Amino acid sequence: MRWILMGCVALGLGCDDGGDSGDGGVQSQPAANCQARCEAKLTTCGQAAIASSGCTSIVCGDATEQQLVCLEGSTCEAIGAAVSSGMALCGIGEDTDDCPELSGCPCGISGIVTIGGECAQNCDQACAPFDG
Repeated sequence: MRWILMGCVALGLGCDDGGDSGDGGVQSQPAANCQARCEAKLTTCGQAAIASSGCTSIVCGDATEQQLVCLEGSTCEAIGAAVSSGMALCGIGEDTDDCPELSGCPCGISGIVTIGGECAQNCDQACAPFDG
C-alpha cells in the first residue's frame, strides 16, 4: 500500500519551511530525530503496522522539521484518513515543484500550501480554511 502525507492547510496548519537560504528562497530544515517521532505518532494513532516502513520510506526521507511538527500536531482521524485514502498530509512526500511560495498572508501562513491536493495560488486560497 502506498500512502502519502499532504498539505498542512488541510489541517489548518501553516507550512512555512523556516530558514532563509540567502537567495530569496526558503531552505528546509531537516526533521530532527524523525524516525522515532514519526513512529511514536503513527503508533499512538493505531498505525503501528505501517509505522516503521512508512516513516522510513515516506516521511523521514524528505520531511522538514515544520512538516514533522505538523504531522505530530495532526489528529489521529486525519492521519487515518490520509493513510487509507492515499492522500498527503503536511506536504510530506508531495511533489510541490509547481506550487508558488506564499508569504505575508494575513492568516499567518507562508511557504508552499496545498489544500485537498491542489496548490494554493494566493493568500486568499491559503487562508480560506480559516475564514469558516
